[in-house]
Amino acid sequence: MKADEAKEYIKANWRGLWKADADKGKKAGCVCPLCDSGSGAKGTGIKEDTREQHAGKNFLHCYNVSCGFSGDALSLLAKELHKSLSGRDFVEVMEEAGRRLGISIEWEDKGAGLKAPAHKVQAKKAAVEPVEEKQDFSAYCEAMRAGLADERAREYLEGRCIFDASARLGVGFDSEWKNPKGGKVASPRMIIPFAGGVGYLARALDNPERGAKQNAGEVGLFNAEALKGGGVVFLCEGWADAASVEQCGFHAVSLNGCNNYNVIAEAAAGFNGVFVIAFDCDANGAGQKAAARAKEELEKRGFLCMIADICGGVVGQDANSFFVADDAGFRWCLEAAEDEAKKILAKGKKPDSLLDYVQGGGFARDTFSGVCMKTGFPAFDKWLDDGLFVGRLYVVAARTGLGKTAFMWQIGENLAAAGVDCLYFTLELGRAELLSRAYVRRAHKRGREIRLNSVLRGEDVSEESKGFFSSVGDRLSVIDGGYSETVSSIRDYVKQYKRRNNAPLCVIVDYLQAAAESNGKPENVGIADAAKALKQLAKDFSCVVLCASSMARTTYSEGVSFASFYGSCNIEYTCDCVVGLQYSVIDSPAWNNFPSTMKEAEKKAARAKLLDDAENASPREISLVGLKYRGNNPHIRIPMKFDSGHFDIQEAGAGTFKAKSAVSSSDDLSAADLEELLEL
Repeated sequence: MKADEAKEYIKANWRGLWKADADKGKKAGCVCPLCDSGSGAKGTGIKEDTREQHAGKNFLHCYNVSCGFSGDALSLLAKELHKSLSGRDFVEVMEEAGRRLGISIEWEDKGAGLKAPAHKVQAKKAAVEPVEEKQDFSAYCEAMRAGLADERAREYLEGRCIFDASARLGVGFDSEWKNPKGGKVASPRMIIPFAGGVGYLARALDNPERGAKQNAGEVGLFNAEALKGGGVVFLCEGWADAASVEQCGFHAVSLNGCNNYNVIAEAAAGFNGVFVIAFDCDANGAGQKAAARAKEELEKRGFLCMIADICGGVVGQDANSFFVADDAGFRWCLEAAEDEAKKILAKGKKPDSLLDYVQGGGFARDTFSGVCMKTGFPAFDKWLDDGLFVGRLYVVAARTGLGKTAFMWQIGENLAAAGVDCLYFTLELGRAELLSRAYVRRAHKRGREIRLNSVLRGEDVSEESKGFFSSVGDRLSVIDGGYSETVSSIRDYVKQYKRRNNAPLCVIVDYLQAAAESNGKPENVGIADAAKALKQLAKDFSCVVLCASSMARTTYSEGVSFASFYGSCNIEYTCDCVVGLQYSVIDSPAWNNFPSTMKEAEKKAARAKLLDDAENASPREISLVGLKYRGNNPHIRIPMKFDSGHFDIQEAGAGTFKAKSAVSSSDDLSAADLEELLEL
């Protein structure tokens, strides 16, 4: 989305940027990220300003009298992030908004000197706006600590079971507090200091309908001192939650709002422990989403993080309420979270230790205990060291009409017959055509001659269907996504499938070039990225990925090689195994044994005739050519025959494949045995 379009989109969709209104059935506004005031029935928090001068302009206003923010969504987000709306700050604010809303922003100027947006360029460049001097509230907060001797303050804090921790952490009390912005009415307030004296929170004792919590100065962190060491530190939304954790002997910091993680990232520059993000469990899931977002952002900055529930699993209950109701239960939650965090801390010091990888079961998971899957093509399986291994990407390339779809379909059918789940993603042929081809092939095997179009027109194939499904059962699935299927959608499908099924899995993609996502990139880069994504899929989900690749038309009359791959880019580096199918005549003496007097044009014409004859033959004599294989000699030729009329491909001289367990362990294979088998 263009930057100008994105700016208007962000302003119009401001509700997606912050924690939603917790008031049931009300979707008018959001919790203000500056003062943490909600927009419920009491009328505080962020809402759209409907006054006549602002109506319909996506102008926002915080109705907490101590905050009073007014402006659009970008201005509010900039204040939350402590950024301006000019230069690089503007780009960062826009990018953060785009990330929260799930949109990608296209910038015209991607260089280091991005200019400020036009609406922020001053009319007179020489004019410099005065910088407002920040007020330091440290002395005031320190003086208010003596106020805890007031019986009202003690009663309030003891009622929340946090008097000792509050006194130790600098909480104070002002019996006649007035809003420093010119407030005229005095009220007794708890004074919760923010780190560095940037501001404080004035918390009313009697919890009036409006203004129960009012901020003075900037919103900051409560008890940032906990960040000076290491170990385990709980990150809480509210100050009372953090004080509850401290009261129990653990360390905690309050962000004073779940979106204030940018401030904590700056304050914790030297922190070398683990953050336990312990936000409230809101009924609408906003707190949980905010916790996930905070974890993501802090991890990007290199911090170790985890999310924990210290609210007792009760929706709508905060940590302090749980502490007051169940002291022992609250302490148990803290201890359990700290134990888990200490494990993360121990692992985080050497996150990629091989010993931890093995002892933690990672090696067994990634190798699937050495399991591999037989393709049903004996010579091919021998060359593959007994079959296909999980975590690997296998690519089959061929020109049109040489049987790469038939080859991969038969592998899928053989694996399914032997108990392996197969997901066949077809991006060109439909599900009905693939199944009809399987019926034609099966009918031919049992001596019955039917044609593909006859099956598609409704010819009876009940016997073929019965035989097919008695063999593969429900283990072969065809996902007919057409040309809209991409590597991203394939990954999403596999992820969901693996959640529901724990069987060995082979993913077949027909074909690579159609699954590539351009995203404005050159075609060959998109294809290379697709291959990388499929390799990552094989590793992440411990499955086999088998993928077809088309060939460049300019190489149809040549032997298959890496140069033959259409848009191959660096495919030879990404894939674990690369094979191609070509006409066997290309390896025959007739292909190159021409008289020395023959001209190049005549040689070209003679080779074209050889290819025409090979294409018109039935069955077509082809060769499986090895180009790359991790762990074995890649340079092999396996002679095969392809019956294109019946969609059947077999190794030359090999008998019909008998279904047996496709999951086995590799046997030792002597070099002599392999050489004899593959006719090296």
